[in-house]
Amino acid sequence: MERFLEIMMLQCSNKNTSCIWFGPYPVAVLSRVADVQKFLSTSKTLHKGQEYKLFEFVFGFGLLTAPVSVWKKTRKQYDLMFGTRNIEHQVANLNKAGRLLVRMLSDQDGRGQFDILEHIAPLSTANIFNLLFGLNMHHSAKSYQTVRELLYLARFTAGKRVSNFWLRWDAGFHFLYRKTLSSFQHLWEKLPERKLLDQDIELKQTTTRSKEFKIITSGAQQDGAADLLTFVDVCQSLRKGSLQFDDVYVRGEFMTLMVTGSESISVTMASCFLALASHPQIQEKVYHEIIEVVGRSSTMMTMADAEAMPYLDQFLQETMRRFTLVPIIARQSDEDIELSDCTLPAYTTTLICISKLNMDPDVFPDPHKFDPDRFSSENVAKRNKYAFLPFSGGPRNCVGKRYAMLSLKIVVATVLREYSFHTDLNIKDMEYKYGISQESVNGYPVSLKRRHS
Repeated sequence: MERFLEIMMLQCSNKNTSCIWFGPYPVAVLSRVADVQKFLSTSKTLHKGQEYKLFEFVFGFGLLTAPVSVWKKTRKQYDLMFGTRNIEHQVANLNKAGRLLVRMLSDQDGRGQFDILEHIAPLSTANIFNLLFGLNMHHSAKSYQTVRELLYLARFTAGKRVSNFWLRWDAGFHFLYRKTLSSFQHLWEKLPERKLLDQDIELKQTTTRSKEFKIITSGAQQDGAADLLTFVDVCQSLRKGSLQFDDVYVRGEFMTLMVTGSESISVTMASCFLALASHPQIQEKVYHEIIEVVGRSSTMMTMADAEAMPYLDQFLQETMRRFTLVPIIARQSDEDIELSDCTLPAYTTTLICISKLNMDPDVFPDPHKFDPDRFSSENVAKRNKYAFLPFSGGPRNCVGKRYAMLSLKIVVATVLREYSFHTDLNIKDMEYKYGISQESVNGYPVSLKRRHS
């Protein structure tokens, strides 16, 4: 990791509020839970920190990086898209994804270790596409290939920019990576679904089928899907408002949702299987709870099933604590904020050290130990809710957290009914690389065995 990131992570280990100076610009670093709560829980800290500007070449003014004035208008629409009705309708699709992953993994049965992330990523991409467009994506489709190339370019370039200080200068970055950025725009323009986002297209009146993709519209909906809100509906609604929601905005929102909904879930799910493989006793406890609720057959899981497995939920939360996906978030406040040991001036870029919170021995004793019981209802009730922020905190938290948790529960439970997982990797020896999120340098090596014939 570059020296710049090392300095930031080192500051996160400080228990007191600290400050890093980048030339004339101060950056405050918060590590105390009480200070984090006070800072994030107010509506005065909705502004994202300057660090997020590094990712505007990917996310534009999408939900993750948007100024507050834009975010307030778009968040309301996405709250509806990720609302209960839309999420419940994804249960069948997530069951299908789980069964497809079971079939994909059958070739690895008894063949030694492999990186499970490579098998999960395609499914997560297809799942979030289904949610955004009401679309069935085939892995050989032009849509799929284009999106995977977009995601790869975004991750690779973001990783380079965040870990190299000289690339933080906009003019230098845009000059040195002009070919990459041109390729990025070219891929966006050739995405087949992009034409459905044009202002003159009314999706609800159109049924489009081709070899590349199939859009489910009112004439071809099933199970009450006709009234579900899609990304196209959101774009059309925002265009009718005061927001100038042009192609630049659309691309930014699309990439925001694809990266956070596909890449983030993929890495977290891979971490889940690695954690199961590393802790056989915990794996069996999770497995037996799944069997108690759903049974050994290939019966589809329901929303009620997903909510009836508290130990699986505890396991998933402990995985997100131990394998921190986003180690730092950055915000700014509209006004001065009184912290426990100082006054934070208005408009100071402020870093919240999620990785420090997750590994704080005062909050999580023996923090390197993997222990799902940390998240039993009794233990959670004893903790400040801002001590664990896998989906950020406060008003500007992750809009897709319910979808993410449901995806993890259904797919992990479906696959674990069929296979047991094993690994030679000691998770304490893992090293990480940084970009849009934190990912294992070692990959996610597991081996598997079918549980029954």
